Amino acid sequence: MDDLISVIVPVYNGEKFIEKCLNSIMNQEYKNLEILLVNDGSKDNSLEICEAFAAKDSRIKIFSKQNGGQASSRNFALDRMTGRYVTFVDDDDWIRPECCSTLLKIAHEHNADIASGTEFYDETQAPRGYETRVYTMNEYAEILIPDLVFNHVIGKLFKAELFNSGEKVRFPENFRSVEDMGVFPHVLKRTKLIAVSEATLYFYRNHTGNTTSATAKTIISPMERALIFIERYSMAADWVPDTMPLILKKAVWFGVSSYMYLNKENSEKYFDRFDTIRSFFVANKRDILESPLIDSFRKSAARLIISGWTWPFRILSTFRPCIKKIINKLYDRTEQ
Repeated sequence: MDDLISVIVPVYNGEKFIEKCLNSIMNQEYKNLEILLVNDGSKDNSLEICEAFAAKDSRIKIFSKQNGGQASSRNFALDRMTGRYVTFVDDDDWIRPECCSTLLKIAHEHNADIASGTEFYDETQAPRGYETRVYTMNEYAEILIPDLVFNHVIGKLFKAELFNSGEKVRFPENFRSVEDMGVFPHVLKRTKLIAVSEATLYFYRNHTGNTTSATAKTIISPMERALIFIERYSMAADWVPDTMPLILKKAVWFGVSSYMYLNKENSEKYFDRFDTIRSFFVANKRDILESPLIDSFRKSAARLIISGWTWPFRILSTFRPCIKKIINKLYDRTEQ
């Protein structure tokens, strides 16, 4: 096995954690790597740390660009990678020494276009199973399309041609929290076999500065998830139609959650996105209201959105901080 693996690492203000990340990549058992570090306009010492590592390892290539987000950085590197395979590592995460060698071995043994391990938060408690299951494209789509859990690109090894052959597949740069979910189905459609191992190879650091934590409590997270499931609803129609009822449920769930943040500022800033959600509700009104998977609260909320009655959502959004304070006080009393 001498295939070149491109390791793509977007870097943005990662000085606290990037040394552990880079050490874990440099110390891979599999040595034939090109390590692409894309400095996304960092304002801390990330670039200097990267340059110090590059001085010690010729496999490291550093690129600097204006800040555009993680998706933009990944796309920038995809345009410049030369490996037969590609894997993605976030600058605050780290991987086991056997990560690349294990995934490449799995890909070769099963003739897979994508080889996947598992991700975990705690290295000391991570399970270390080694069983591997192989899926066809449609089998994996039935798992992936109606969900978000299996959509991460981290902890996986992809044939580079999945991104770069023919019409290129790229991460959506207009998303801030679910860019993985926006690209994975389009990559999956180009695959024949996906091999998924129980081996824990990738460790995810959950902290207040990362993308997930920063957007989890804002309008961005539910709105982008709603748009993802709206896109997948149409994709599933001629691909995995049995998943459509569950996808519809999640599109409505996240769509209604988005409207819970509706106020004057957000309605202007995200007008097109609100309009896309409402148009989807209108087009699928009957299926939404007759779905046994969608609860009565969200059906009622969907009726309001379809009719254009947004004032209840505006009132809720206005008084959200007060309601949250009251709930927190009540919770504190019950804990005393």
